[in-house]
Amino acid sequence: MYDALVKLEKENRPIRVAVVGAGGSMGKGICLQTKLTPGLKLVAAIDINQAGAKEAARLSGHPGVLFSDELLPVLDKIPIDVLVESTNTVEFAAKTCMEALNRKIHVVLMNAEVDLLLRPYLDHLAEKNGVIITSDAGDQDGVVARMAEEIQMWGFDLVMLGNIKGFLNRYATIEGMKKEAAKRYLN
Repeated sequence: MYDALVKLEKENRPIRVAVVGAGGSMGKGICLQTKLTPGLKLVAAIDINQAGAKEAARLSGHPGVLFSDELLPVLDKIPIDVLVESTNTVEFAAKTCMEALNRKIHVVLMNAEVDLLLRPYLDHLAEKNGVIITSDAGDQDGVVARMAEEIQMWGFDLVMLGNIKGFLNRYATIEGMKKEAAKRYLN
């Protein structure tokens, strides 16, 4: 895969990526990763919080990234090869996937709820339009499990494994969690 991406970069034919939910932590991470991965170019950052979309576009380091708080005008304005759906919504995310697939845009889901509820229909829609819809490694548990498998495959013994992101608060209160959620733009 890496060699194929390097080849695309050298040929100046990068995969044009749009991220929906770009203002959230997952979306910003994907936008930043396009800066670090050869053969990928962020072309659009979309988020309900336009300031978050603008920041995600800046993080990518790519010039001319379109940022917006509206999806359809972006889909209609610029060529996109792959749309990454990274919101924490269900209805909007489902509509986003359907709009992209109907425009023959490949989709990567980072949204386990939409994947669970609508995947058979979205697979059908993708096949009908000659594109692919796929899931990323999954939520935290899936990512940790994949990392564990790879570490064991390399011959290492696991000593400790966990999802430790600084959220552990053994004395959490509702009020404290509301503040944390607001800080991270979660609902």
